[in-house]
Amino acid sequence: MCVNCVSNADFLLVNGAVAAGAARAAFRRFTTPRPVRAARAAERHARAEAENVAFVASLGLDPAKVLGPAPSEPAGGGTTPVSVAR
Repeated sequence: MCVNCVSNADFLLVNGAVAAGAARAAFRRFTTPRPVRAARAAERHARAEAENVAFVASLGLDPAKVLGPAPSEPAGGGTTPVSVAR
């Protein structure tokens, strides 16, 4: 798209939406307690590992050989509700 085709209103609208989205994400990050964020990250990592194991197994490969050892527990002693069986 050429610069002449973008009006000032379009420019302000798009930049305002981008700034609002960035501010919203930053606000959520800073208002969510750190232990909650760490627990959510551990759940996402465990879920991703389980999905990777299932995918590699569906290809008929050994997940332990392809993916290597399973990741260890987080250093904070957090519990992960999703278990990964290999």
